[in-house]
Amino acid sequence: MYEFDGVTHVNIYSKSKTKLGRSLSHFSNFSFEINNMKFENFEGYYFYILLKEYFKKFDYKVPKYFTTFLQTYQGSEIRKTVLEFIKINKIKQNELIKIKNSEIFKSQIIQGLKERLKQNKILLQMLKENDLPFKHYYVYGDKIIDKNDGFEYIIEFYNKVSKKLKKDLK
Repeated sequence: MYEFDGVTHVNIYSKSKTKLGRSLSHFSNFSFEINNMKFENFEGYYFYILLKEYFKKFDYKVPKYFTTFLQTYQGSEIRKTVLEFIKINKIKQNELIKIKNSEIFKSQIIQGLKERLKQNKILLQMLKENDLPFKHYYVYGDKIIDKNDGFEYIIEFYNKVSKKLKKDLK
């Protein structure tokens, strides 16, 4: 599958073979503003929304220092730190999966993706020039881990946007 990245599909992944795949990755530094907050990358926004929804049940907000961290750090550092935070605080994976599968969470993620595209014209231009469908998987040496499951709504979003941009060109 990886050998066909850029040939039959675009893998949305920080180590994609394509510039578009790397650029659409949550780790890429295409900053955007949403709800009066600026995020340097989508990974920070993604985990902000996840933690915000998790803390809601306790009538608690994501602490300001942690929000600032999520807004400003590199995607890989954010991911590592949040996963450690989840482990230390014994947050159950099944609770996070419920949140990730909720329509509230998904709609906030899609809204963030829309804002990111609107505010980064280069991403829109690359999507316009793309003719390939999107996939999401990780590559570790010879091992490929399919990540489409659970993220299919994001893949579907990018496929729809890419098709719409193509249609608007005609």
